[in-house]
Amino acid sequence: MKDLGMPVGLPRFKSPNRWHSIQLRQYDQSRDVWLDDDGVHLHVPAKLGRLLKIKLHRPIEGTPVTAHLVLRADHH
Repeated sequence: MKDLGMPVGLPRFKSPNRWHSIQLRQYDQSRDVWLDDDGVHLHVPAKLGRLLKIKLHRPIEGTPVTAHLVLRADHH
C-alpha cells in the first residue's frame, strides 16, 4: 500500500473489546476483589487472572470500597 502511494492506515484501529482499566466495586472477602493477609496477593475474578501479585507503596488505611486495575503499556 505504501509503495502505491496510498495511506497506510494510521492511526491504528483498536477494537472495542480491548480494555486498559477496570473498576471492581465490591471489595470484601468472597466478593469481587480482596487483599490477602500477606498484603502481596490481590484476589480478583477468574476472567482477570484470579490472583495478582501487587506492590503496596504504603499501607492501606481503613476499608477500601473499590479497586481500580490499570493495564499499562509495559503490561504491568
